[in-house]
Amino acid sequence: MGSVTEVRTLPALGLLLGLMGCGPRAEQEQRGEAEAAPVALPAASGPALVRLDGAAVVRMGLHSAPLVRADAPEAEEWPALVVADPGATVTLRAGTGGRLSLPSGRTWPVVGQRLESGDTVAVVGDATPLWIPRGGTVVALLAHPGEQVQAGQGLLELVDYRTPLVQVTGSRGDLPPPAGVTLSMLSGTSPYPARLIGPAPEADAISGGPVWLYRLGAGAGMLRAGTIMVAYVPDPAGRRGVVVAGAAVVQWEALTWVYVERAPGSYQRIRIPSDHPVAGGFLVTAGLAPGERVVIEGAEQLLSEEFRARITVGEEVGE
Repeated sequence: MGSVTEVRTLPALGLLLGLMGCGPRAEQEQRGEAEAAPVALPAASGPALVRLDGAAVVRMGLHSAPLVRADAPEAEEWPALVVADPGATVTLRAGTGGRLSLPSGRTWPVVGQRLESGDTVAVVGDATPLWIPRGGTVVALLAHPGEQVQAGQGLLELVDYRTPLVQVTGSRGDLPPPAGVTLSMLSGTSPYPARLIGPAPEADAISGGPVWLYRLGAGAGMLRAGTIMVAYVPDPAGRRGVVVAGAAVVQWEALTWVYVERAPGSYQRIRIPSDHPVAGGFLVTAGLAPGERVVIEGAEQLLSEEFRARITVGEEVGE
């Protein structure tokens, strides 16, 4: 497996160094502070083994879970693009003519503000309230309080970005579109499931391939039209491995890593591929086995602890 860099947090060692002249750490121990200082034992390059005492594990909020065997289909990558959704655009119009005013305690919305369905935003005339028929983000102000408006006049324009519409271009015209795909940002974010809506009005102008429309769920966040994505489309051939949750993954030096719990309080950073996303995470076919425990909460803190310890060792060696 190669050499291992061992990182430990040892309160007693911190106290010993303090007695030898490391003043600030000695003062911490004398004040009764229980937080352990990370210490790295020099070693050649290789996978990092981080060892923490029980108090540090609790302080950092580390939690691990066993990996589960999974079968997932091989996936092709198809280009995808978030497109404008006419059905997600709402224009709030005046139901009657009159002076536009604000209810007591309300302010006129601003561009970028999120409004929810049922929110009352203004009054026209003496008593006609205006309420939002569908929640969305304000993208245009078409009138302002104090103005005289006409019946049917547009006042606000909103767009609901929570369930984006995505255009997916197929690589092969002989394959029917799958009922569901997973979509990911080019930056390698966790994949999001999307369901088929139907064919797009036109084929792709460059490739000539078929174009399909998919709807992302609300968990994908507010993606704007023009956002480039990648669609992972299932292929009949399958592969077997384990699924690593997206929450377990950390990024370092443009690579993807997870921490495997080798023993209580002992964690090893392992590189994994991110080219096989599945719902909720990534399929890993080599290097990890079912039953191995990976850190699913606190992985970023663990990465920081590892390199804080390495920096500490470098300073001590240089003194």
